Amino acid sequence: MIFVYILVSTILLISSALLAFKPLLVKTLMVQLINKNLIMVYGVVEIAMALGILYFKGEADYSLIPLIIGILLFVDGILYVLFSGRKEKLLTALVHIQSNSLRKMSFITLLAGLGLLVSGLPVL
Repeated sequence: MIFVYILVSTILLISSALLAFKPLLVKTLMVQLINKNLIMVYGVVEIAMALGILYFKGEADYSLIPLIIGILLFVDGILYVLFSGRKEKLLTALVHIQSNSLRKMSFITLLAGLGLLVSGLPVL
């Protein structure tokens, strides 16, 4: 069992559940990220999660899933750090998006979380 995969998949599954069932709470958190200029911190956290995933990729039973998720998180984190001003505009647009669209987006996060969870658990 790979602890980092279980930790990151738990974070992804919780965020997917929040997106699906409490989209207004997620919008409020996005507004707080924008107002307090914490977008870069979010990017650094994504980079840390991605590096943890990629570091333990060799120990996973299904290494393609963590590779894809790790690279996507790493690139997204780098974009958050480098282009925090542009990401601020994107998050502002996401705040004004309909809740049904956020619920549909939660499906992608759910798939990523389940993929990491399956990769992190040992095969019986």
